[in-house]
Amino acid sequence: MKAHALIAFLFFTFSLQAQILKPLVDWVPVVEMDDRLYPSYVWATNSWNHLNPQQNWVPGYYGDSEGQMGIVYRNLTQKKATVKLVIEAPGIMRPSSLEVYISQNQRPVEIFPEIDYDFQALGNNTQPRPVNVKFTLYINGRLHEQKFKKVTLESIHQCPYAFVHRSGEIHDQNFMFAAFVNENHPKINNVILPEVMKTGIVNQIVGYLGEAQDLNKSKKDVLLQVFAVWQALRNRGIKYSSITGDSRTPRVGDQFIRSIDQTLVSSQANCIDGTVLMASVLYRMGIDPIIVMVPGHAYLGFYVDSENVPNRQFLFLETTMITAQFDARNLQKPYLDLAQGLATPELLKSYDSSLTAFLGAIQYATNDYNKNVGMFNGKDMAYRVFEVAGFRRQGLTPINH
Repeated sequence: MKAHALIAFLFFTFSLQAQILKPLVDWVPVVEMDDRLYPSYVWATNSWNHLNPQQNWVPGYYGDSEGQMGIVYRNLTQKKATVKLVIEAPGIMRPSSLEVYISQNQRPVEIFPEIDYDFQALGNNTQPRPVNVKFTLYINGRLHEQKFKKVTLESIHQCPYAFVHRSGEIHDQNFMFAAFVNENHPKINNVILPEVMKTGIVNQIVGYLGEAQDLNKSKKDVLLQVFAVWQALRNRGIKYSSITGDSRTPRVGDQFIRSIDQTLVSSQANCIDGTVLMASVLYRMGIDPIIVMVPGHAYLGFYVDSENVPNRQFLFLETTMITAQFDARNLQKPYLDLAQGLATPELLKSYDSSLTAFLGAIQYATNDYNKNVGMFNGKDMAYRVFEVAGFRRQGLTPINH
């Protein structure tokens, strides 16, 4: 009996100590995308917050709908509580906080404040480096606990196109490729467009403005403008480079994308580099670009009509063929017809082989799109089509390197 009494006493003592030591909140700090902070994602989605920070429109979630740093907790022992989270990471952000009122039946709860990032610091980060992030939690106005988390700050050039969420769900973020289209880059106005005009292929850059006078002529003018960009980059000697870099974590799919400066200086571009570069120039010219993703590859698309034209038409262009040679005998009839509409004696005299390669690149990419057209709206995230203008309207911000 004494032994049983001792065991009972010890059990009571340990239980009491456990209750005293048990924290009010069982919480963990979270940094999305496998503890990696991607400046490109933060930059591109900075105006995409679809939630009121004080209202959990998504049950149990408070704060920034695109938030990358926050906390998750499951065991709030009080029936009701005011919870405040402060997140700090000197050098990349200023202290950021969110205070919410939570009742016990709301569990688990996720709190992701809108972070006051230093965007200049993020934009200047060109190599991955470690940073320490401090999470401070207050319960009912009193300091509860602080936790630290080591995070990898990725390069601004790294594009996260998919990741495995902590719930196990795979998030499709292929739209991020459209964020690397930067029509405002100063090299476009100051360098590329003057070189486009020097080709003599077009007399002026008008986008779709000619539609009001002659729709068919406008289509030809759009195609000539695209060809002029192709020729200007071809004159620069831009070469295809297959270097992309592999993702460093199995939970995040990402890819390095050269800036416009890097592509122009190195005269090298892989498929997405070339697509982003040409899309940036076309968008600046007033021509709506499209980005097409297929397994392991990307290529450019563009509309030959404006949004004002019903059933507007589009074509696609394989940018990796920019320095390639193409045998005119391999052009299929639809692309021979395009050639007949464009190939004036003056143009053929200067750019015969380049125009043939341009039409061959349109044929190659357009045929690939038609072959895969049934896949682009399916579940396979490797097949996607993005209209850059549509994402701009949604608030996707072009990344300024």
